[in-house]
Amino acid sequence: MPSRSRATKVLLPGAMTMARKKTSKPRAAPVTTAAKSLAIRVNRNHAGRIERLAAADRATVPGLLDRPLVHDASRIGFAEQAPHCT
Repeated sequence: MPSRSRATKVLLPGAMTMARKKTSKPRAAPVTTAAKSLAIRVNRNHAGRIERLAAADRATVPGLLDRPLVHDASRIGFAEQAPHCT
């Protein structure tokens, strides 16, 4: 029997070969936004009422809730201007 070097590969018909290791790229840093989420816990009926009120006013829920906050802040003398919301 002839000697084989270790580098010689013998593949038989139907034999499996090992998969090559994947070369992965490093992940990109996540995109951050300036937005911050604030949750308010309410019961289902109250949440439905807020959503219906916003729809009737043709506003978003955050936009609807923002107006009384701005009004109340000025009423109590909070001098800082509210940021523009989109």
